[in-house]
Amino acid sequence: MQGLLCDIYGLYSEQVDLLDGFLALSRRKTEIIRAGSPEDLDRLIRAEEALLMQLSRVESKRRKALEMLRNELSLPAPVSMKDLGRLLGSEDIARFEELSKRFTDTVHKQRRCNRLNKKLLGAKIEAANRVLNVLDRGRAKGDEVRTILDMKG
Repeated sequence: MQGLLCDIYGLYSEQVDLLDGFLALSRRKTEIIRAGSPEDLDRLIRAEEALLMQLSRVESKRRKALEMLRNELSLPAPVSMKDLGRLLGSEDIARFEELSKRFTDTVHKQRRCNRLNKKLLGAKIEAANRVLNVLDRGRAKGDEVRTILDMKG
């Protein structure tokens, strides 16, 4: 059982490390959105997708390990941190609590970063829509709108 608890801790720790990496990418995404670089944003999104796939694999392993522990000890589903706390010594409890705090902090930071990125993207979309509206109004009035597309035709 102790080996299984170590595995579970290792999987939780790996998840938190992946979330930290995802947060770093999200912060980089903020810079890219501000700079207006679609190519860089596309590359970053692909990196995020790869990280999410890793996170999904680790989550699957973690769930399987918790299920094995639950079956081995006849614990109720789902296994909570409180359940794990009853199985651990005080030193291990402190390690799990620190990891849990780190997880919670990272998730909160990620949510804040996501809200900021959403606002920045919304502002970029609004600016693009304003430009398109100006072009459409000019065409509706019959004005000759000179854009690169008009010049090619």
